[in-house]
Amino acid sequence: MASQRPSSIGAELSATGVGRRHRCFQFVIGILVTAGLLFVFRSPLLRCLAAPLVISESSPMATTMLILGGDLRFDEAAQFCREDLHRHVLLEESPRGRLVRLGILPDPVELGRKELTRRGVRGDQIDVVSWTDPEDSLDMELSRWLHEHPQAQVIVVCEAFSSREIRWRFDRELPRLLARRLAIRPLHHRSYDLSNWWHSKPGIMLFVRSWLGLILPAIQSKESRTWRECNPELFTPAA
Repeated sequence: MASQRPSSIGAELSATGVGRRHRCFQFVIGILVTAGLLFVFRSPLLRCLAAPLVISESSPMATTMLILGGDLRFDEAAQFCREDLHRHVLLEESPRGRLVRLGILPDPVELGRKELTRRGVRGDQIDVVSWTDPEDSLDMELSRWLHEHPQAQVIVVCEAFSSREIRWRFDRELPRLLARRLAIRPLHHRSYDLSNWWHSKPGIMLFVRSWLGLILPAIQSKESRTWRECNPELFTPAA
């Protein structure tokens, strides 16, 4: 009887080892199958991840186009004005950054005027919405502009992956009636779009930045959302 106990224990240990190896084998097979499925269906999955970032709205009665970014944005604005000579283009004038003040980067408004004029847009068709005061914001100044132009219907052109963030920001910051007068027109980049953004570094960077632009404001307080440029004059040398 005593001689049978060690063999019984050995059999149990052997069965436990076999069961553990079998479970490990199943786990590895499951990982490999999952990885294979993700690889095969990576394109549809990555397209689905980026699709919520893009929103497109129509505005057949639009009188003004606000340029906030996007590839070929000046070509889009020029075509918009050619279709109706009474239409206008609205450029954003924000507080000039340090690189612009130093002359390293061109002034965005001057660059916009130059590019639009080169494409045949008249000077009287180009307007500017300006918020040069750091305590102000585009949303506040755009609200004033819309109040001053009650008949204006605005198309906002922007980078496609930023379109949802911009729509959400307008809906959050502007009165409802004013936000309804703004329609978003996303502009996809010539080098990447929803179908292949993961093949280029700029596409990946824009994808990540756009999702952060949606998530971070939702969890931050209103005061912490506003970005302020570092001013060296506010700092004093250490003793």
